[in-house]
Amino acid sequence: WATNKIKITRVVFEASFANARPTTCYAWFKTFYNLEQIEGIENLNTVNVTSMSSMFWSCVVLTSLDVTNFNTANVTDMK
Repeated sequence: WATNKIKITRVVFEASFANARPTTCYAWFKTFYNLEQIEGIENLNTVNVTSMSSMFWSCVVLTSLDVTNFNTANVTDMK
């Protein structure tokens, strides 16, 4: 993942990902310079997430992202 992130242009969160309960999203897509699209972001369950710091840092090609389904009630760091 880390060594190939420059090559990644598309990320897909399948419906089954809704069952996951991450506690952090810190730097998940940081420096994914060629990331153009994230599909199924509504399947990312953020109810337990406390950090979204640097989540999309330097995603310069990503021009559209609908995060209206994010539950940020427990997020304490959203830098």
